[in-house]
Amino acid sequence: MLTIYRYTLSNQSAQWIKLPLGAQLLTVKLQHNVVCLWAMVDTSVIKTEMREIEMLLTGEEIELPYRRHYLGTVLINNGEFVFHYFERF
Repeated sequence: MLTIYRYTLSNQSAQWIKLPLGAQLLTVKLQHNVVCLWAMVDTSVIKTEMREIEMLLTGEEIELPYRRHYLGTVLINNGEFVFHYFERF
């Protein structure tokens, strides 16, 4: 069965998240002042995989040659800090 799960992210520039194999990453948003990732997962899948999530600041130089999939932008403290989240391959 497909289900949408929420995962809490840390304030690190790069982090690895353990997800069920084949999970579809949907978005990153702020919920109750906590940065969260939502993913659609197949609850019948037992195997897991590690997926890399990268956080970039506005104006920050982007390291190449990695491919990235944009997940969302989060504004902290009324927009004082702006974080852009990507899955990095």
